[in-house]
Amino acid sequence: MSSIKPDQKSVEYSKSSLWKTGFARGLIDLISYLIAALYIMPETIIFRTIEILGVLILLFGAGLLAGSIYGISQTQGQSLVMWVLLLVAIVIPIVYYKFQFDSELICENRTREVADQINRYITHKLGMNHMAQVTLRSVFDADLPIFFEHQQYQPAQHMAAFVHEDPSDRIAFDTHWAKLIGSDKILKRSIEHDSELVGHIMSFDMPNEEDGLDREITYWIGHEYWGKGIATQALLQFIEIEQTRPLFGRAATDNLGSIRSMEKCGFALIAHERGFAHARGEEIDEVVMKLE
Repeated sequence: MSSIKPDQKSVEYSKSSLWKTGFARGLIDLISYLIAALYIMPETIIFRTIEILGVLILLFGAGLLAGSIYGISQTQGQSLVMWVLLLVAIVIPIVYYKFQFDSELICENRTREVADQINRYITHKLGMNHMAQVTLRSVFDADLPIFFEHQQYQPAQHMAAFVHEDPSDRIAFDTHWAKLIGSDKILKRSIEHDSELVGHIMSFDMPNEEDGLDREITYWIGHEYWGKGIATQALLQFIEIEQTRPLFGRAATDNLGSIRSMEKCGFALIAHERGFAHARGEEIDEVVMKLE
């Protein structure tokens, strides 16, 4: 057994990086929106003007309706002109409600559309496209097919090592996840990167040698999204939700990326153990990490 102190500098750096990334993106979002609002101001004026004209036409129709009814009453229904005006007065509000639009909603959508274009341009020029905007949310049934596909990538299975006996067994996968979703003792979250589902993370109770329970974490990121810092950011957010301490994590000794992510989040190496890894068909060395 070996132990080290938590990599506190890495934790502080990771949280600082997250804060700076979030602040920078928030500032760019604000600037983009302001520029977009100015850019579409002529369009806004046109939309507002059309809406005002529509209201004036509606008021004119109301006046025409009142006048035509009065005219019909005075002519005892003998004036064809009054009847035509009455018909026009009735048609006006119908046409108005058929073609009316919410100028505020249109302008808002148009502003956001332009703001998104400006935002992408700025982040591209600043080289910020690589920054991961990671969020956690509840797991939905619709997520499961994507999770299953993530786990079919054999190099990922080899790296994770400690997978189910047959990761390609969809029935076993669905049965397993039905138990996970139905259990209140398992905290699970889907991981999104820029609103795209990229993986999942969870914590669960694992029996230990002292007849007690250790709270452990596990996560899986689709291989298409490796190298973006997503695992680290997801884990940093997850340990704010999962308050149990100590919290444990495990990884094959050659799974350096996962080990480094845990170190950045304050996990310390406390032990080396051996276990059978289905993905490799043999016993391998693994590390046990602990977050106090």
